[in-house]
Amino acid sequence: MIIETKQDIEIREKILESMEEVSGVPREYFEFYRSKKPVEVYLRSIYVYLMYQFTDKTKVEIKELVGLKNHASVIKAIEDIETWKKDPEEYKSKYNLFKQILQHYGQKH
Repeated sequence: MIIETKQDIEIREKILESMEEVSGVPREYFEFYRSKKPVEVYLRSIYVYLMYQFTDKTKVEIKELVGLKNHASVIKAIEDIETWKKDPEEYKSKYNLFKQILQHYGQKH
């Protein structure tokens, strides 16, 4: 069982709101469902990355919150985003989605 602080809950809610508003995809698709549609996989990776960056949650706790099978999935998601950031031209659409969500989150936070 994961114990979330009030601050972690607020941060997670702001992340989810930003992702939903920017992408137009309901949060259930990247928070609970295990869709293999590319945009939903990208959104799940962004969600994991932002949770890792802005909360005090461990990779194992994030895995449990997002419903991933193991913490290696969290590590992979974080590595994917870091790759997009290193080469934004190669991963233009993914990186732009990440950047828009991050900017939107920054405006809310």
